[in-house]
Amino acid sequence: MMKRILNMFLLLGICCCAVALSAQPEKIILNEQFLTTRAVLEKWKHIHFRYPVRLKYTAVKHDNNYAACFLVPKTGMTLDTYFITLPIGIKCNKIRVSFLYNTTSAGMPMLVAVSGSRGCNIPAIKKHPELIKDGKWHECILTYDLSGFNLDKVDLEFLVEGKVKHNEKLMLDNIKVTKIPPPPFKISLNSPVSRSVIADTPGQNVVINVIAKNLKEPFSFELYNGDEKLKSAVLKPFTGKKTVTFDLTPYNTGTYIVKAGKGKEVIETWTINKYPYRENSLLIHNRIPYYNGKPFFPIGIYHSSDLVINIINNENQKGIAEGKLTREQMFHDLRERGFNVVNYSWRTAPKKFFKVAARYGFLVLSESRNQFEKVNKVKDQPNIFGWYSFDEPSASLSGKCSETYLRYKKIDPYHPVMTAFRSAGTGYGDVPLVDIAFSNRYPVNSKYSNVGGITEYLTRCRNTLNRNSPATCEMAVPQLFTHDSSMYGGVVPTIKQVRAEVYTSITAGAKGVFYYAYYTREPLKNGMPLNKKRKHWFLPESKLWNSIGALNKELIPLQDVILLGEDASGFKLSSSSSIASKMLKYQNNYYWIVVNPDGEQSAQITLQWNYHFKKIVPLFNSLPLEKNSNNHVVLTLPVYGVGIYKFLAE
Repeated sequence: MMKRILNMFLLLGICCCAVALSAQPEKIILNEQFLTTRAVLEKWKHIHFRYPVRLKYTAVKHDNNYAACFLVPKTGMTLDTYFITLPIGIKCNKIRVSFLYNTTSAGMPMLVAVSGSRGCNIPAIKKHPELIKDGKWHECILTYDLSGFNLDKVDLEFLVEGKVKHNEKLMLDNIKVTKIPPPPFKISLNSPVSRSVIADTPGQNVVINVIAKNLKEPFSFELYNGDEKLKSAVLKPFTGKKTVTFDLTPYNTGTYIVKAGKGKEVIETWTINKYPYRENSLLIHNRIPYYNGKPFFPIGIYHSSDLVINIINNENQKGIAEGKLTREQMFHDLRERGFNVVNYSWRTAPKKFFKVAARYGFLVLSESRNQFEKVNKVKDQPNIFGWYSFDEPSASLSGKCSETYLRYKKIDPYHPVMTAFRSAGTGYGDVPLVDIAFSNRYPVNSKYSNVGGITEYLTRCRNTLNRNSPATCEMAVPQLFTHDSSMYGGVVPTIKQVRAEVYTSITAGAKGVFYYAYYTREPLKNGMPLNKKRKHWFLPESKLWNSIGALNKELIPLQDVILLGEDASGFKLSSSSSIASKMLKYQNNYYWIVVNPDGEQSAQITLQWNYHFKKIVPLFNSLPLEKNSNNHVVLTLPVYGVGIYKFLAE
């Protein structure tokens, strides 16, 4: 019984929040009496991960009940998870977890999460509550936004993750899990997420989303420049969702205020700054990135910086390899393979790096995090791609990330802020975080791995994280690496797998690709495929180094199709298995991109349409289509097969 009590408490400690869209009373999923219910106790389970130290537990009396007491038998690393599956239901978007805790530990690394499956697997929302360590009982309340999960059930998990000292303890009691009803009325700024617009460009609209269960009285919105009211809009009573839009195009640069409220009561205000246009800006309009006013499809690579060059050269001097890597050599080799953006990793890129990159035609994504003083010194470089914020931030950091994002936009409104999201955009709430969301689901851990999950990740980033704001977009992070963890097992992706990842991402709406990576720190016990002495990933010493160029050079002539092509209707698709597909209309022609993401079975695909086409041209060595009639074709795609076809209009 004591073991079950511990398991339950640990699991209940980790939870996610969700936004509910139907007003309903709060509903208790698990209440504070659950410890005395044997049927509930039976459901708790335990996982112990890699480290030798394992939590021990006992039970102590507290408030006429049992509390779970967790002890650390010896100093060391521990990674224990206790979890239970909760029947949340798809109509519940937000939950609250509350519990009492008591600890004297100065370093008990408690983590409370809600995940799609046990072990904090994606999608997951992790929270690290700050505990008061005075040996007294305190209450902890955590709220989790489950928007984007789309699951009937989630795992509620409590983890102790990290190094813990001998005899440190943590006690938990009175755990509740409660569904939270949505507010009957909600207003939020949909665009611009950055709170800034740029003159002489498209996309100068202020768009406000309004959700009401039953708005019974008029609600007003007013646009001000200083004390001067420029425009107003009124929503009459309604139920459902509506948008209110103010176009700032006719107005001069300056500061504008949008006020929302009932009568004279102001409930919410937003400040929008309009800046003059500047050359070398990279801006997003209608979910499309533009550099110097022209559509731009980035083909980027992570971790290509001075720090990486120094690491490689230091290792080479120790006999790992011959030769010396320079900035010039790195840029030359990357340009030859079709890349156009580099990520300067782990700190702000210096001016000299920007200048060398510009000579080779590269834009630079600077991984500056919150190094604002350094950003100020280089923000006027002509080849800035943007600013990379905190990498893979947990949902608990959404507030800090939002503050960082808005500060970036005041320093430099002309370039996007971006980061990668391991949780596919779930759990971050309704706060501005990025202009570009990188979705980095790394699917390859065997030669048969299915890469189709990328579609769901990108969709969640678009719908949940970016909330479909036209001033944002999503980009993919194809897996161009491996390491020795149990997740990847040293399996090197093949070029067929990488190509399937890239085109699956494009069918899901990705507006660029940023491969991970040129270099990584993770260990490789058996070394690189072409250099067994190198014990971490270094792309030039892999078989992908020479093959990735051909893939990138396919993307360049497709850039305008991918970015400017419109989703085409009038086509009907059927298949024997799950595939990724997108039909785009561009300049009166149609382009079909279709992918079999599976590594084990071929896919039989039938496409029908309502138009007349003069000719269908396979691109980039795509398999020929078996044409049954004037409006009907059949295609068999092998594992990881990609088909790209141009339908020429009559």
